[in-house]
Amino acid sequence: MVLRERERESHLGIEFRKKYISQQFLDQKHKEFSELKQGHMTVTEYEREFVRLSKYAREYVATKEIMCKWFADGLNEDIKLLVGILDLKEFVLLVDRACKAEKLGKEKRKVDSEVRDSRKRLMHKPYHSTSKKSIQCTSRVL
Repeated sequence: MVLRERERESHLGIEFRKKYISQQFLDQKHKEFSELKQGHMTVTEYEREFVRLSKYAREYVATKEIMCKWFADGLNEDIKLLVGILDLKEFVLLVDRACKAEKLGKEKRKVDSEVRDSRKRLMHKPYHSTSKKSIQCTSRVL
């Protein structure tokens, strides 16, 4: 029963698009979808845009597995590497893991930045060695 309802909704959607949405508009949305990458967006922003554009490109994301592949391929490399090894086939789970990977990456960058800053502060502190002073004092005496 549910399958037939989905088929009917899909058919109605196709008929609606044919009648009320220009082919040029659909072609533009297909292009936007196929070129979509996370870039400077957060995972949540990327997901929102991905879902919005996927409505115009149903043939690109016909199954859950294909939808997950398209989404993962558009993620930034650092996140893609982390979620790619999980081989997730559920979109909601993939997005959740990508958000967690993004959060971990931000935390790591913050720690790395703090470590760099503390090293810079240590390097710029005046260096006073007692051995230099004692060498200078003994050389004056001689």
